[in-house]
Amino acid sequence: KRLGMRVKINVSGLKFETKDGVFLQHPQTLMGDIARRQQYYNDEKEEFFFDRHRPSFEAIFRYYQTGNLVRPSNIPVDIFADELRFFDLGDDLILDFLDSEGYPVDRPLTDLLPETEPRRTIWLLFDYPDSSVWAKIVGL
Repeated sequence: KRLGMRVKINVSGLKFETKDGVFLQHPQTLMGDIARRQQYYNDEKEEFFFDRHRPSFEAIFRYYQTGNLVRPSNIPVDIFADELRFFDLGDDLILDFLDSEGYPVDRPLTDLLPETEPRRTIWLLFDYPDSSVWAKIVGL
């Protein structure tokens, strides 16, 4: 019964909908783990809400559907890897992805973006104009 349930996802305003079975095929990930993803559920809107990088999630959503992970060329590798980590697609997948992009796989994933605020936010604002609305404004 659960496999056929419709799931609505809102990623910073971009909406997706699919059957729950798509996510449940990947139980170790954030979306595949019913208990972990529940904290992002908005009862009023009956959807999961994530304030995350929309273009990255489009590719992550395709991964859930097809099992094939492809980074869109307009998304920086470190931003994409950070989203893969947030949605907990697994260290093996992330390391394989980084290896395919030419990054040394022995490098800790935490080195991709600064971990401390406000350094992380400032980095994103100035280096990645597609990372948020504010970054786009700063980039003008």
